[in-house]
Amino acid sequence: MRGLLTRGKNPDDGRVVDVCITPAGLELAKRVEDDIRRALAPMTGRLDPEQLDQLVRLLNLVSTRS
Repeated sequence: MRGLLTRGKNPDDGRVVDVCITPAGLELAKRVEDDIRRALAPMTGRLDPEQLDQLVRLLNLVSTRS
């Protein structure tokens, strides 16, 4: 195990197991996000602010679950 998540008892419902991200998991998530931003920068850097806003709206639309 990499120690990215922890499991614990839910204080309100004994049948439930809570899963939480650890500091190491948060650090990894930030590094991955930074890597993705750097990889996309050459493409997104060419967009004007309005186009960038539109891209963000579209990505939010396709990433939300119905």
